[in-house]
Amino acid sequence: MSSSLSIENESSLSLDPEVTQDENEVITLTSNDNVSFTCTYKEIKCSNMLVSAFTDSKNNETKENDDNNIILSNIDGKTLNLIVKFLKEHNGVEPPLPEKPVKSKDMKEITTEWMANFVDDIVKDNKESLYKVISAANYLFINSLLHICCAKIASMIKGIPLEEIKDELLPKK
Repeated sequence: MSSSLSIENESSLSLDPEVTQDENEVITLTSNDNVSFTCTYKEIKCSNMLVSAFTDSKNNETKENDDNNIILSNIDGKTLNLIVKFLKEHNGVEPPLPEKPVKSKDMKEITTEWMANFVDDIVKDNKESLYKVISAANYLFINSLLHICCAKIASMIKGIPLEEIKDELLPKK
């Protein structure tokens, strides 16, 4: 019988530096709408919360967890797909944070071409998707993704008069 780790409260998670993991071990991430994605342990290393959750599940001797499934009860499948895309692209290596303050409206002047295209594509879908990715990156402790998404927001409002910022940031109905 296999069971899944459900993440409801990350405050109980800890990272044991003494435990080493096989970087190729496969982990399944499941969204709140039952959409699943697989990653390797190495790929999730940009997320402190996922590493902690996985390590804790492996260290729990009373648990019969053979499926390496982490259920993310507050992230939907569409958002988790974007998170997994980011994790796989960076393969456990945290990319550099964007320079502050943001000096351009063009994301390609702020970050790498891949990151610029990634975050620009999120906003093309709709602004609400960007806000969901920010929330998920914050929850999962993916610092670089959180910063690049916030830099995107800063680039969106750069040079816009104060009275028009609200219109720029709110999702179109």
